Amino acid sequence: MVGANESLRNLLILHPNMAFGGAERQLLNLVRALPETGGYTVTVALYELSGMLATELEAIKNVRVVDLCIGRKSSLTRIRVIRHFILDNSFDVVYSFLVGPNLLSALARFTGAKHFVVWGHRVSSFKYLEFGWKGVWASLLTRALVHQAELIISNSEAGKQDLLRRRYPTKKIKVVPNGIDTIRFQENPAKRERFRAELGLTPDQLVVGQIGRIVPWKGHDTFLRAASILKKQIPDVVFLIVGSGEEDWVNHLQSLAEKLDLADALRWPGAMENVEDALNILDILTVSSRSGEGFPNIIGEAMAVGVPVVGSDVGEIAALLRDIGLLFHCDDPEDLATVWRRLALDVRLRGEMRSVSRRLVEKEFSITKMVERTASLLDAVGSTRANIHRSVDGKH
Repeated sequence: MVGANESLRNLLILHPNMAFGGAERQLLNLVRALPETGGYTVTVALYELSGMLATELEAIKNVRVVDLCIGRKSSLTRIRVIRHFILDNSFDVVYSFLVGPNLLSALARFTGAKHFVVWGHRVSSFKYLEFGWKGVWASLLTRALVHQAELIISNSEAGKQDLLRRRYPTKKIKVVPNGIDTIRFQENPAKRERFRAELGLTPDQLVVGQIGRIVPWKGHDTFLRAASILKKQIPDVVFLIVGSGEEDWVNHLQSLAEKLDLADALRWPGAMENVEDALNILDILTVSSRSGEGFPNIIGEAMAVGVPVVGSDVGEIAALLRDIGLLFHCDDPEDLATVWRRLALDVRLRGEMRSVSRRLVEKEFSITKMVERTASLLDAVGSTRANIHRSVDGKH
């Protein structure tokens, strides 16, 4: 039975903040259900209690939320604060979602904390220096500390294979795909009509969009160059970019859009907390990432709404789309424009993609499955802990 081990009840989830993103959305999905799955006591500790999704987290019943107030502190201060927090609360297991928290959870054990360490891995592969020397050092340190982790939960098979290529221990890595909220994310004609009207769009106008953080590796520049090509072929098409990100990169993209003469065809509404509203506007969702994608939340959410998806051939994207979505060659705007044009002209194909995509999400990527798989793995860690305690006690 999931959650049957009494040795594993007190769980800490460690994360930086609740800024809008896929990891944060999955954190919310998990902690809403985990306390009721086997009776876990769940605490979520953040570097700082901030971000668009912080209010949603605080509203969850039976979950304790703690602001560690270490957002701008040094790494040594963070380790010290986290170590004391773990010891003071007798946490059995610390489950961290991203690289920074993974490192801090592992390093805290060198200062006397005895918790079990569960690392979250939510990307596939990045090129060296993608995030500068800071990223290189984080990668090297993570590899050096992997022996401190009892379990690594990857949200994609591509992410697992990336870890194996880097010689991480095979037995420690388990795959738990993201869970998609199919109640929240579903087709809503009324929302489509209302939000299209707010953006000055007609009900039948073709809208192609990209939703997510605006950072270089997400490939928004490829999206814009492809948009310039398609606009010449289908003049009344509209392109929608939803999200926020690095100011310098956003400014660069806006300058690029002007050079490509996309001003009349492009909408930049910024970040939208209700992603389901943005998805209902679209006829085609695009994920043009050039690296790093594990399980992009937005693909599962779009499929749940019934929006056809076009994705670059990186990470886990091909495996997620299967024969339901369409792929294009990474960093190839001409290929992307060709795929868009095919979908734009083939209404029947878009309808077929729409009708089968939600069924796949309901079958393979439900929140229930994600929570049950995660709870089962945490339970196994608890069993290991109990066996170790029994072994130690037997020697006395």
